[in-house]
Amino acid sequence: MYDNFVYRNFNVLYKRRDSRPITEFQNIVSNRLPIEKYPYLKMYADYTIASLRWVSHRLSDRNLLQQYFINQPAGYENIAYTDLFHEVMKGYFKSVLHPDTDYRKIVSLLIDSADYRDFDKLIQKDTLLKKDDRFRELVEMELLKQIYFEKNIKQNHIETIYAYLAANSRFPEHRTIAVDYLKKLHRLAYGTPAPGFVLPDIMGNERTLDDYKGKFVLLNFIKTDCKICEKQLEQTDKIYRQKSPGLQVITILSGDNTDRTIELFSQNNYDWPLLLLGNKILLLESYDVRAFPAYVLINPDGTIAMAPAPMPEENLLFFINSMMKSFKTGN
Repeated sequence: MYDNFVYRNFNVLYKRRDSRPITEFQNIVSNRLPIEKYPYLKMYADYTIASLRWVSHRLSDRNLLQQYFINQPAGYENIAYTDLFHEVMKGYFKSVLHPDTDYRKIVSLLIDSADYRDFDKLIQKDTLLKKDDRFRELVEMELLKQIYFEKNIKQNHIETIYAYLAANSRFPEHRTIAVDYLKKLHRLAYGTPAPGFVLPDIMGNERTLDDYKGKFVLLNFIKTDCKICEKQLEQTDKIYRQKSPGLQVITILSGDNTDRTIELFSQNNYDWPLLLLGNKILLLESYDVRAFPAYVLINPDGTIAMAPAPMPEENLLFFINSMMKSFKTGN
């Protein structure tokens, strides 16, 4: 229902910023699904609607936090909650924090100190985050992950803070989450080997990641019957045409009924490889793909550049240009 709604109303939501279709969709969901009977489904619907309001600019970052996260139940295992949390946190610290806690000051602190109390004191200068200890701690763990690969950062300082939270957080769930963050810092990290694969293209020819060494590779994971995936192929094509031959796009298609996607490639003259995932679904786990579409950028030497990479509308081209320049100069 959500995918079809976004596909039909894409221009209204993202360009005209009209909230009326979102309200209508919310009413349809409430009338057709028994969301009040099932707490997980109710939270899933609420945060899916919240994401629509946010991406259509009906809610600012801070209003979103105020209404849906601050002093609200934490949906640790709810996909809609966690996905929206990660999305809003991507740019939050670089745009809306109190001047006393801007991103540069946070990085500077973590270069000099591995003391969680100093770090937490600085984050509490954000008046919203100060109101909710549980949510603030979740935000802090996500922020540490973002800063981990900053230039000049002392990574052992961040690892020390995660270890402190794993041992001392007063929220039992956060002790487990801190350990998970520590593990993920070294998985799919910049410069680590990209997981290899052997997959057939639409002609049945086997392709491997090693076939494209020497080029930047943008892996684009999509799923059959995913309208958003189809829409983003147009933007991916523009990026590919602009950055070719230095960039190789590879689309990996998951799901049954692949004929529609194959025909779409043919109709639009998308001339990069379309590979069929078939039953090799462990590759999705190897690249930590939890939702579609998903993007991963790989360096010419076969190592990870960005995983995950941003969506095309999230300045993916800017990051590709930046990574290409950085890899070429060795910085």
